[in-house]
Amino acid sequence: MKLKWGLIFLSSLLINCKQSTNSIQSLNGNDWQFTQDYKNPNNTYDIVNWQPATVPGSVQKDLLNLGRIPDPFKGSNEDSIQWVSERSWIYKKEFSVSAEILKKQKHILRFEGLNTYAHFLFNNKKLTKTNNAFRSWEVDVSDLIETENAVEITFYPTDEYEEKESAKLNYTLPESPRVFTRKPQFQYGWDWGPTIKTMGIWRGVSLVSYDQVRMKDAFVQTNTVSEEKAMLTANIEFETFDYDKSSIEIVNN
Repeated sequence: MKLKWGLIFLSSLLINCKQSTNSIQSLNGNDWQFTQDYKNPNNTYDIVNWQPATVPGSVQKDLLNLGRIPDPFKGSNEDSIQWVSERSWIYKKEFSVSAEILKKQKHILRFEGLNTYAHFLFNNKKLTKTNNAFRSWEVDVSDLIETENAVEITFYPTDEYEEKESAKLNYTLPESPRVFTRKPQFQYGWDWGPTIKTMGIWRGVSLVSYDQVRMKDAFVQTNTVSEEKAMLTANIEFETFDYDKSSIEIVNN
């Protein structure tokens, strides 16, 4: 009975919100580009030599595909690729949005996984920084989106952040300084695996567009189980659009 009334309530909520069909535009594929962020003698960055990249993926994988680094799993090649994670790298992509999708009220740029320290620009506006490879990131780009768009993401070496955080303490943590970074710890080297601190867009990217409401999360929780029955709870999270507010976060240099 609870399930029945819950479904009725849900249906009523969606109808009252006048929800239109949500649109999810995948930005994955092999039409991305990447380059190393070079620093010139004037202490400014010089971007050159854009190369094709695939998303999801990593800097190391794209370099391997281009023949720029050897296979790190062969022989002692691991030692010759450590320079990759010591540099900054930039990924970019241009994409179009149809007139029909552009009419929707809300547009969210969603990253399922960015590895690890990065900031990204959308149509030349600098948006939220990232610091965790295990979580997803969403940014409201409703006030920035156009028919033709460009997204650009810069990834920074983990060493810079780890050394900075470690210096704040007057003691040394076990396995420091890697413990300060939220990314797979085996990438720092193990007795069974090489040291390959990958960087890049390791999960999918998409543009989520909708009008007044969207279902943001849903999962079923098992409360009790017996031979006769199981009691379950459906947990559903909705996000509604407030026409009077903008959640875009601009990050100052």
